[in-house]
Amino acid sequence: MGLLITGCRQQEETEEQRLTWSTEAPLSIPYRARLKQAERANLVRNHSFETGRTFLLDNMTKSFVIDGWQQVGQHVEWVDVRNDSLYQVNEALSGHRAVKIVRHQAYETDEQGEGIMSDFIKVIPGNYNFSFYTRIENAFPLRARLGTRMYDAIDIRLLYFDRNKIPISPKQPFPQADQVVDNSFKSLSFANFNSVPSFGWGKIRGKSAYFPFPEGDIPSSAHYVKIFLGLKGKGTMWIDSVHYGYSASNFSVAERMSSYTDTSFYLQQVILPTPRKVQKMESVIFYNTGQNTKKLPVILVPADADTLTMQAAELIRSSLLQSIKNAGGSTVNASDITIVRADNGEGVRESKLVFSVGNTSLYRKYREILPQREIAHYPQGYFIYSTNDLPNLVFLGGNTAVGIYYAALTAIQLVDERKPVFHGARIIDYPDFENRYYTIKGLNDPETARNQSKIAAGLVKYKLNGAVYLDGMENGPGGLIPESGLFHIDYRGRPVINNEMIDALSVSFSDKEGEGLGYFYTGSSFFSLNTDDADLQRYISFSGSKPVFMDNSMLTSEASLRSGGNFPYYPGRVRLHNVVDPFSNTGIREQYSGLDSSLFVVNLPAGGSELDIVRIATAADFLWNRENYSPELSLWKVLLSRYGAIVARDLIGYSDRYGMMLEILVRLKKNEQVARNVKNGQVLLAALEKHAAAISSELGALHPLVSDIGLLNSEAKKQLNVFLTGSGPRNE
Repeated sequence: MGLLITGCRQQEETEEQRLTWSTEAPLSIPYRARLKQAERANLVRNHSFETGRTFLLDNMTKSFVIDGWQQVGQHVEWVDVRNDSLYQVNEALSGHRAVKIVRHQAYETDEQGEGIMSDFIKVIPGNYNFSFYTRIENAFPLRARLGTRMYDAIDIRLLYFDRNKIPISPKQPFPQADQVVDNSFKSLSFANFNSVPSFGWGKIRGKSAYFPFPEGDIPSSAHYVKIFLGLKGKGTMWIDSVHYGYSASNFSVAERMSSYTDTSFYLQQVILPTPRKVQKMESVIFYNTGQNTKKLPVILVPADADTLTMQAAELIRSSLLQSIKNAGGSTVNASDITIVRADNGEGVRESKLVFSVGNTSLYRKYREILPQREIAHYPQGYFIYSTNDLPNLVFLGGNTAVGIYYAALTAIQLVDERKPVFHGARIIDYPDFENRYYTIKGLNDPETARNQSKIAAGLVKYKLNGAVYLDGMENGPGGLIPESGLFHIDYRGRPVINNEMIDALSVSFSDKEGEGLGYFYTGSSFFSLNTDDADLQRYISFSGSKPVFMDNSMLTSEASLRSGGNFPYYPGRVRLHNVVDPFSNTGIREQYSGLDSSLFVVNLPAGGSELDIVRIATAADFLWNRENYSPELSLWKVLLSRYGAIVARDLIGYSDRYGMMLEILVRLKKNEQVARNVKNGQVLLAALEKHAAAISSELGALHPLVSDIGLLNSEAKKQLNVFLTGSGPRNE
């Protein structure tokens, strides 16, 4: 009896605590509760419909029960592709099982479709990712005779329930659009199709509305949800691999970065962009104080080395020299680290470290063991290779001079900056997208053009190789091209299109006649978020070709849309703002096969802000190797490479507190607890200035990062002073 009473009290206390938990303020929920929910990954039981049982209703009729799901309607089948007399192999995507709905008839008066409903899924307040895979044939809207689009003919819904499992209203305010949305409806991807004659297996993201609607948010009072997937209109639909999970949007920048800020990495782990294959090899010490210059590193190049190959060799020499000087080798000069064109290998036998760059005689000697075949089909592919018995002989190979230059950009990251050590590795690498562009503005101004040229040269080291000029350009690209020769600029006026525009226009489109410019496709909406295979098919059905993707998702962290459009409506979500928000639209990688891989543009104009350059560098990491990309890890690697671990930690701490300051400023503007929030704002401002001082002490007062942080602090102080002087909303 005592145990029962204690258990009841604990449950009551938990429920009392939940009264303060809010989807609009994720940090109102204890971190451990959020982390536990996130670690469950997929909350859907039996997400691929693999387990259940069949049974006989009578001598002629079979039925089934799927674990974790309930059948809705009579025209639902539990597919088993192992039964080849009934089903084909492509009727399931994952495993052997799937759900199939076949509706030969649908009436305009039907209020309920047919499909599959999940059991109750226990949730806590917050934001969730919802997706599933589907295949569709000959689907038509419920009211086709009236000329309507699909709307809810493909019927995807998320139902909300309170602690007593009583339904909760799905109405959700959408203040950014002065609207109230049915947040239960999740069929937006198909809603504007006229019909769906054929849709092969593809991933669909359950969504109610386009950005800045906070897709994935559930009511704070919801304790349970149910998922319904099915058909209301006519057609055939297969369903597999359902996912519903707590998203990363429920965590602050400090929480998301905590697994990296206190972790040590060896150099092979922090290469940017992330290579496809990395094998750690033996490290080589290439300098000791007072050693004979004949033992210094040597760089071999072909006798007929072109300009770009020579630049690659110079990159390596500069990196080695800097490492030696940092270790106290002040008497060593650049000329002591020789670049040898006569590449017969003579004169390098005493060297502690030899780089063979390109098609040298040493390369030809070892050709059979070098991994040239693994990069054979990739023009920008490269490798870095050492043998087990000769770790001091490092081969840099590539299919082109560009590939060799990229090999050098990677090799110099293996040179220790603090001590003269080359951290050996075998690396095989090539990019996902041939052209990896960001965006720029204002090149018609000479000073801006010079500044952009410097930025472009700096971004080349992250293997970005071009930019799109967003403004009209009267005089061509000017002096933007960095000396490496790896940079291109697209300044043609390509039109931009997305699914939201297609739905609004309801007309087909094609290339501008005679110009062949094509389109930049921004995905489901202008801001690119939640783009799925249905969105892509709708675009391709209009254009007739794979799209060149322009990703606008990073614009959602700009000042006017802080924290994903939640400013100034939801202070608790503005709290999550990250001043160095990495590229996070990772879902688009699942549409890679449907995109034109010749070009991908990340739209974040580099206006000279150091913080923006950090963010663009994370996007470069994604564009090079999408599958191995992690937003938080990529951000940490960029911060380490630019500032070192001490400043990187300070910048994460600064960003976390800056989010707190933004929340306070929003609450002040909403006239919430003015005296208390002003006091808290003063404390936070002091903390922000302390972070700024620490970063300035490490990098120097003139560093661009220090300037960026100073501007942010000045703006926060200016806004706070409005309330300190009594001119805020309380006196209006």
